[in-house]
Amino acid sequence: MLDKGLRKAVINQVVDDLISKKKKLPPQRQLSRNDYNHAMLRLHDAGIFDIERTSLRQKVKRAFGNEAAEPSTHVPPSVTLNANESPSSTSGASSITTSTTCTDSSVAASTTSAAPSANSTSTASSVSTRKSGGRPKGTTDAAKHDAKQRHKKCVNSIVTEYVAEKKESDDSLKQLPHHFLRNLILRKRTEYKVKDDIEIKERTIYSRVSRHMKNPEKH
Repeated sequence: MLDKGLRKAVINQVVDDLISKKKKLPPQRQLSRNDYNHAMLRLHDAGIFDIERTSLRQKVKRAFGNEAAEPSTHVPPSVTLNANESPSSTSGASSITTSTTCTDSSVAASTTSAAPSANSTSTASSVSTRKSGGRPKGTTDAAKHDAKQRHKKCVNSIVTEYVAEKKESDDSLKQLPHHFLRNLILRKRTEYKVKDDIEIKERTIYSRVSRHMKNPEKH
């Protein structure tokens, strides 16, 4: 049993590692289910079993939000006057610079408007090309079939390993480790690269194991 200080340190380290991964992702991307699977396994290896995935997500969200909300320490540069300059002369120089910039901008704008519309033609052509392209027909079906096969193999592997471990523990009159099946599912999901939106429920595995134990010849 971990003491409170060590427990807090382990949890904070896991959360910090998840935040570091999130910072490397594009703004619109989120951490994957596998990222949280690895994090949950680390907590279980450390003897922490009372934190659910949802709670861990909330901790990461709060910690990441707190970092993003920290005020910027950037200090704008100050204006320093030379000994022989006065505020009025600086103001005059500023107005001259502004006037020159406006003039240059006007010239640039008129030059741009007078240029041929080659860029717009090129853009329209590229858009048309993208519309006429796209994913080859049948790619989606192949991906779905592949995902289904990986899910099937993953479940079969879980059942096979669980049955073997269960038989060994029964023969030695010992119980399986706490949360053994949960950790086995997390490990196999990662091994077979099962998508995050495909569930593998513990009760499904228990049902398959029960059928296997009753009729081992059919499995």
